[in-house]
Amino acid sequence: MSRQVLFAILLLLMAFNLPAQDPHPNAVNVPQGIVAAVKADPKTNIIPLMDALLTGITSPAEKVRVLHDWVALNIEYDVNGFLGNSPVVYDTWEVIKTGKSVCEGYCNVFELLLTTAGIENKKITGYARGYGFDLFKGDEKFESNHAWNAVKLDGQWKLIDVTWNSGYIDGLYFRPHYSLGYYMIDPEKFLNTHFPDDPQWQLVAGPKEFWEFSEMPYLTDRFFALGLDLVTTPARLYNAGSEFRLEFKLPDDVVVTSNLYDMNETRVENRTLTQFSGTGGTIDILFPSAGKFHLTMFAKHKGEKGPYVGVAEFGFIASAGREGKFPGLFRKFVENGCKLVKPGAWPFTLAADSTVEFEFYAPGEEAGVETPTSMVMLQKNAAGNFAGKVKITGLPVRPFMKQGYTLNYICSWE
Repeated sequence: MSRQVLFAILLLLMAFNLPAQDPHPNAVNVPQGIVAAVKADPKTNIIPLMDALLTGITSPAEKVRVLHDWVALNIEYDVNGFLGNSPVVYDTWEVIKTGKSVCEGYCNVFELLLTTAGIENKKITGYARGYGFDLFKGDEKFESNHAWNAVKLDGQWKLIDVTWNSGYIDGLYFRPHYSLGYYMIDPEKFLNTHFPDDPQWQLVAGPKEFWEFSEMPYLTDRFFALGLDLVTTPARLYNAGSEFRLEFKLPDDVVVTSNLYDMNETRVENRTLTQFSGTGGTIDILFPSAGKFHLTMFAKHKGEKGPYVGVAEFGFIASAGREGKFPGLFRKFVENGCKLVKPGAWPFTLAADSTVEFEFYAPGEEAGVETPTSMVMLQKNAAGNFAGKVKITGLPVRPFMKQGYTLNYICSWE
């Protein structure tokens, strides 16, 4: 299975494996007798279920959260049905009974619970960027393929996708994984992946045409949840020469990295350099040849356990390629907010005496560069960066910083 198709499949149901978020206790602690009864005879036992879910709750907003959480925890996505290998259950009562459906069934159950609780709501249909989405497909079509819900709270409509909040597809299996990724997020952000049949349900000033939607970048809920934002004009595809710089904003407690892939889904090593300091960041890209490439952006909170998770994907059409490779970045570089000013890519530009100008920021007390034949200490300049000339006779070349009695490599040209 191709990497890009897999990326799209994962987005179908909560695009990426996100850190755990706790569901509302009332949704988790429904007495098993009531759960068994409602699954055996939903019509007769829906009121006892509602009573159990909403015990002690008077706030409409909290009611919505509990009902959303119960649906997300008790309905599983029917992968076999979605793939056409078995009949799909859509009827609301049958979905509750079987505990399995696709987006339409999720929405039907959520709609029933909201209506029973007296919450004004609307089931919305439209197009979502899920299975089969291709960054480079120029004729993305407006074909209704998904459903989600809207609820009205304090006179304002809020958008919720309980299906994508319930888990994700892993191959041919559904993996339950509760999330609030698509729960009442800003409509402008929701619109990156969901385009309703009726424009009024975009809930934005000046609704977008579908062609505008199709040109929007592939940003997931996690991109917004981490507080990321694009500085570079947002686009699904960028025309580039042999190089490109993508600029973004990020909170100071978030770290970002990236990978570049060719159209054979092969990772192109050492062709991206991701750096950030304060609230600004850049991803510099060197294309190895003319052609199509796609970049995946990964992020997580500083100190967060587990791997980085994908948050966005961008397509590039390069008109040319160039020689060169960026250094591999070590964990100390990313976690300490180090920044490489120069040189950029290997091969380095050599002075007449075969020296190379180095300049980088690192929070260590001292810093330098190690080569196969020497270890050169650098001095701090007026900008607060470590800088100096280093004679290069070969690879590897490894900048380092000194913290206490420890020398830590921060990156390496191999």
